[in-house]
Amino acid sequence: MFTVVKIWCILCCMGGVIGDNASCDQDVLVKIQKEMMNLKERLDQKDTEITILNERLDQKDVEIGSLKQQIEMCTTADKSKRLVMEMDFEEEIMNLKNQLGSTYTRWGRTTCPGNGADLAYSGYMAGTYHTGTGKGSGANYLCLDGDPTWDYYSESVNNDVIITGVEYEFYPLALNLTAFFGTNIRDAEAPCSVCRTTRNTNMMIPGRKDCHPGWTKEYSGYLVGPYSGYDDGSEYVCLDRRPETVVHSGDNNNDNMLYFIEARCGASLECPPYVSNRELACVVCSI
Repeated sequence: MFTVVKIWCILCCMGGVIGDNASCDQDVLVKIQKEMMNLKERLDQKDTEITILNERLDQKDVEIGSLKQQIEMCTTADKSKRLVMEMDFEEEIMNLKNQLGSTYTRWGRTTCPGNGADLAYSGYMAGTYHTGTGKGSGANYLCLDGDPTWDYYSESVNNDVIITGVEYEFYPLALNLTAFFGTNIRDAEAPCSVCRTTRNTNMMIPGRKDCHPGWTKEYSGYLVGPYSGYDDGSEYVCLDRRPETVVHSGDNNNDNMLYFIEARCGASLECPPYVSNRELACVVCSI
């Protein structure tokens, strides 16, 4: 627009195109003023539009800030929720582990090892009462509770199926028992305890005094079993290497006697690794 007005002004000033020079200058000034006013109005309008846009941008910034704050709050809430869920999940796992677990009998002791195992009960090691003929009935050892309760009962003799306490015998090593057990326990009766661990599986390993890698040792000792002269069978169990004795026992009643189990090399047992006449160790392990 300025260029058109300027050309038109030059033509006027050259004379002969439109009126005289004074009239030409006046008309040009009027047109320029009008044009400047139009431009100013348009600039004012643009300034107004820019102001409105800035206000809208400021409002958007506020909205964005609010959204960021909400996102942070949601993120924090999600983290807290996840943390609570993880804690609940871990607690549930621990509860399940505690509910599962396993139990084992610790022969010769009234307590459980200090490795997380809890005492279920303690009592007396018991087995078949062997008469003079050497005959019996049950083949397994029992851990009788130390605090028995009774249902209906009769105190008359009704049959010959009888259990009695189990006695440490170990003849002919009776004079050397201190080297094995730390004290001479011959002729005393054996106690026992039933222990519960949160570990799900346990086993007795004959022929070892320690556990394989990855397993937890519950206790170790010597593999023991009944007198070989008994006519009935029994079982082998792992007697703790530091056994206790039942109070007021030691009368050498020989009702049910414990002996070491020894290795015997021959056509069946591999020697080595086993050695004839050695007393076999044992260990109870859990995982």
